[in-house]
Amino acid sequence: MQIKHPPYVVSEVVENYSQVEHLVPELHKTLADLNNPGAVALHHAQVQYDKPWNIFVVRPEMAPVFGGSDVIINPKRPILDEKRMYIGKEGCLSFPHKAGKNVLGSFAVIATFSIPSRGSPNGLLEITKELTSIPAKIYQHETDHGLGKNIYYGEQKKY
Repeated sequence: MQIKHPPYVVSEVVENYSQVEHLVPELHKTLADLNNPGAVALHHAQVQYDKPWNIFVVRPEMAPVFGGSDVIINPKRPILDEKRMYIGKEGCLSFPHKAGKNVLGSFAVIATFSIPSRGSPNGLLEITKELTSIPAKIYQHETDHGLGKNIYYGEQKKY
């Protein structure tokens, strides 16, 4: 896999982990091969235009923050803590040669997403939890990729 540039499309909902399980090792390898300590997450929409799945991976050391998993599936739009908003510089792996851009975000979000679970019929376990600081920023950024958005050009049309 390699990171591609826009246009972005809205990602497909994952109904069963078996639909995307084969993608996980390659997403992790692509993220690791970047050899960039600032690269902490990668959404499938960044590497696949034709029917991207709504799944992203984070570096393994971040798994405890995301319910014990480094695979995040079907992230839903976060609920932002309006009292903890910020404007700060952010970059994107899809645009490695662009300077960081000031974006509006929240230092705390309520995040709802699924993680792989061998114990459930569809292989998915839905979690709702508060994320703060860097994990909150990652979740907001990667969820935007799944919604067909990016920090430089906003929302793109669904093709």
